[in-house]
Amino acid sequence: MSDPNPQLVFVTGPQKGQRVVLGRPICVFGRGSEADVMLSEEFVSRLQFRYELLRAGATIENLSRKGTWINGSKYKTGKKVLLDAGDVIGVGGQTQILFVPAGQDPRAAVDAWKTAAAGGKDAFGRHAQAPGAASLTPPVLEPASQAGPAAMERQRRPSEMSADERAEAERKAKRRKLLVMLAGYWGLLMLLIVVGWLFIDTKVSGGVTEVTILPDDQIAEHLLTIPSRTPDLDRSADLLAKGKLLYERHRTSRAHLSEIVAAYKDAIAFSGEDRIDDDTHNDIYQKCLAALTAAVQQDYRRACLLEKNREWDEADRAFMNLLRTINDNDNPISVNVKKHVARVRDCRNKENPKQDRLFG
Repeated sequence: MSDPNPQLVFVTGPQKGQRVVLGRPICVFGRGSEADVMLSEEFVSRLQFRYELLRAGATIENLSRKGTWINGSKYKTGKKVLLDAGDVIGVGGQTQILFVPAGQDPRAAVDAWKTAAAGGKDAFGRHAQAPGAASLTPPVLEPASQAGPAAMERQRRPSEMSADERAEAERKAKRRKLLVMLAGYWGLLMLLIVVGWLFIDTKVSGGVTEVTILPDDQIAEHLLTIPSRTPDLDRSADLLAKGKLLYERHRTSRAHLSEIVAAYKDAIAFSGEDRIDDDTHNDIYQKCLAALTAAVQQDYRRACLLEKNREWDEADRAFMNLLRTINDNDNPISVNVKKHVARVRDCRNKENPKQDRLFG
């Protein structure tokens, strides 16, 4: 039976057979409580994608770092795609969702998808297996125009947020926005102070090979980068425990900062999420990351100043100590520091060549 509103029908995955009537112009899908419609697959992001009805038609915008697939193509964060009849959305590793435009019969659309999917490729671009039968369940969300308040309350599913839940989600979003703004202002202020203090160019001059000097905001960005890992929740839990244990033993000791931060970064990567949900672990991670960032920025500025002043021995020691603090050879900061070390040693050797003979 057709419906005056567009629908999304789950054709594979743990929610197979469920359908969502899109009676609202905007609807967010994800695994977290902030989402309007709950996705139950384990590896789906807390906020996976946003459905929005525009003048041009129905659109999907990816919100997840993991990406959202449509008809075999993967879309990155912020990418908005216009949907057409029969488009299939892929999230997580198993969940595929069929888009059914307004006025079309979802059962006929599912049958057409089964016919098209046989022997072809699925939403993730993989060779599709023969689709099994899927009986459609009643809609998860009824259109607001067709149901009164009492009816909506009776038809409520766990995938919808209550007023209290929505208010709490809005409060959390405001807190996150405030923290991001404060961090941005702090970073800009530090950058202005550093530029006014050092009065140095973005390049170190003086012959041999020039090496780029990284600004503070770029250093902070490189230290914030999360590595790519295959989701493994057990491994993530072990790394969270390791990070907390190291912090309880050493606090923000410079010798262990990079080890604590690395443990938490790997924990985030293995969790498949963008951040740490647990407040205690997240507080430890943010505190250690801030301390590590400040230490690296301060030591890097000092080492570059020594290099500019041609104090080669002191600059060499400062850059080598910085490498030990970062303790990550693949980090772009470490790569840049190694170039500075090579330049410092080259300049030192040119100014103080070794004497091959004892007597001239």
